[in-house]
Amino acid sequence: MFDLTLVLDVLISSIRPAKRLENLSREEVADLFHTAVKVQKVMEAVNLSDSTTVCVQDGKNAGQTVPHVHIHILPRQPHDFARNDEIYDKLAQHDRENNPEPIRSIAEMSEEAQRLRNYFIEH
Repeated sequence: MFDLTLVLDVLISSIRPAKRLENLSREEVADLFHTAVKVQKVMEAVNLSDSTTVCVQDGKNAGQTVPHVHIHILPRQPHDFARNDEIYDKLAQHDRENNPEPIRSIAEMSEEAQRLRNYFIEH
């Protein structure tokens, strides 16, 4: 089926460290989600996708694994999961340090970031 480690997924975080959305100012929340929309458009174009899962795990019991607000941007493809909501199970598994599936290396993530940087830096 779908391999989350092969998709160019992006995490967006607030500039100022905050544990939860409620700890951000209105301006910070607006900026965070405005940025999410910009990144979503790029990720869909790069991945030839017309849909995206935008996910915020707000708090430990919601699956948040790091104590800093962040948004997962995950481009989607038709039938990438047998059951659409499986993405949340896969995401929870992917975020764990003891993930049985390989996590991208720092080098791979750096390469992806370099490729994506061209979409965001004005020339």
